Amino acid sequence: MNLHVIPVTEADRDTIFALYTRAFPEEERIAYPALEIRAQYEDAELLTVLDGEQPVGMLFLVQYQDLVLILYFAVLEELRNQGYGAAILRKLAERYAGCRLFLDIEAVDEAQPGHTMRVRRRNFYLRNGFSSTNRTYTWKGMTFEILSYGGDVTREDCRALIRELKAKMPK
Repeated sequence: MNLHVIPVTEADRDTIFALYTRAFPEEERIAYPALEIRAQYEDAELLTVLDGEQPVGMLFLVQYQDLVLILYFAVLEELRNQGYGAAILRKLAERYAGCRLFLDIEAVDEAQPGHTMRVRRRNFYLRNGFSSTNRTYTWKGMTFEILSYGGDVTREDCRALIRELKAKMPK
């Protein structure tokens, strides 16, 4: 693999938009044009992950001080389970060395649909160096667990970054 990340270009915009809409449920998505606008600020990035010249995934990140929120992360469906996800996380760890990365996942709950996928997703992140913060939150009736890499992320850390994200998010 020859992975690198670049800002989404016009050439790969349709591929990344399609991946974004397939990978994330509508109720969890921010309008894609809003992501593009928000990525114009210094502290946010909408990225294409390339293997050589071939798009393999996408990321939307927001940085606040030493915190990096991985808000959206997806690998093209046909390339999943081939090591790309783990390689991308290693690339992020290198790129943001010294920072605390964090993300949220749907909480593992046997009573909820998609339980098996939730367990697989959680285990993927734990295998790749993320740890549970033992913190959850509820948004739009869904419960999410916060995982971190490179150090703990407190509830106040999350709130500060989210305040920053919301303050600059296009309406």
